[in-house]
Amino acid sequence: MKGIIKKLLLEFEGVSMDDEDIDKFGNLFPENVYNRLFKIFDSDPENFMKRTLNDLSLDATEKEFNIIYKYLTEYENRTPYYIPVSFNSNEISEFFNDGEYGIQTLVKDFLDGDWDYGHDYECFDVDDWLINKIDSENMNKLKELYLKNLDGEESEEDFKEFIESEYGGDIGCAAGDAQMNADIDSLHSDFLSKIDDYLSRFNGKLVDTPNGRQYEGEIELGELVDNSYFVEVLEDELSSHYPKPVDILWKIIEQEEYYGAGNNSILPEEKIRINEDRHFRYGGNGDIDWGYFNEILSDKLSYYNKISIIKSSSQINKNI
Repeated sequence: MKGIIKKLLLEFEGVSMDDEDIDKFGNLFPENVYNRLFKIFDSDPENFMKRTLNDLSLDATEKEFNIIYKYLTEYENRTPYYIPVSFNSNEISEFFNDGEYGIQTLVKDFLDGDWDYGHDYECFDVDDWLINKIDSENMNKLKELYLKNLDGEESEEDFKEFIESEYGGDIGCAAGDAQMNADIDSLHSDFLSKIDDYLSRFNGKLVDTPNGRQYEGEIELGELVDNSYFVEVLEDELSSHYPKPVDILWKIIEQEEYYGAGNNSILPEEKIRINEDRHFRYGGNGDIDWGYFNEILSDKLSYYNKISIIKSSSQINKNI
């Protein structure tokens, strides 16, 4: 590599010019020099930008800019180079409009697996519609409890009255718990779909880490060229140090956050908005999982069955 660079340096002789005369977008070197430089660039873009440019000692930032810009816009055989992109839970939460309900905190807590909404739903009223959602297993448990307490002749009407009067509260509260769970799932699903849509250009996904979920994706280096801040950022970075592609990406994102999105923005200009009325004000947004409702109800009825068994055993012992 050093030998190739030395040969290229010899070919650069005669290309020296005053900085004010340099057209950073023009042809500053012979075509064969560009081609050879581009092949070196193509083999390892990060190393080329970080080290090789420095080794070339081009004596002008404009010349360094010129090589990078032309490589990204004119080299037909350029190999795609993908810059890794990662956003942690705190950064993702700040993509959301905070609204009236502190959405940013809710999103961060959800991604960190540390959420607790701290309230219960009201229990449902028990009617035929809700009773019809009880599965056969729970209905058999209710029938057992009914028969153990039966004083008189069994009947369907009496059984229904028994369910509503003795276990209506448990049935209604199981439905309330199931609705709360459905609404929370709906909210979290909305968070996930909004994040996926907002960061869609990175073709990534949320991944679990010891510190919670974070988004990991990538962006092709050439996609940065048409960004409103690319030229300014690249020149600024070259004037202070030899940057890696990822340095340029994050500097562009910083510029967008400070000055606002421009052409081909990396991140959408508008923050993510959640329908707060639907999720928080009115409730009932999620579709109840009736299997989960029956799981809750089963736990409640199993408790009563245990109590009934204990009472029966106690009575037998007394008789003995």
